[in-house]
Amino acid sequence: MKHLQNFVACPSVLGHELSAQEYVAGIYDELGYAPKMLPVDIDRLKNTKGFSPSDWGYDNRPNVVGVHDVKNPEGKSLIF
Repeated sequence: MKHLQNFVACPSVLGHELSAQEYVAGIYDELGYAPKMLPVDIDRLKNTKGFSPSDWGYDNRPNVVGVHDVKNPEGKSLIF
């Protein structure tokens, strides 16, 4: 419950989500996952099927990933 309270207390309005993203990266780190902050590459995405341009930029708005490396990868992946 404490993580949820701390997460929703992070400033995260459009264009200013970095503190919330950094908080999530910290949770991944606590859980033993390798957190990665991946910048959005619009030039790479704009030619993909289903791309929808936005009216705002993506500076300081990375995607946050927690990587869990396993010795014997089997089964399915889960992405939030």
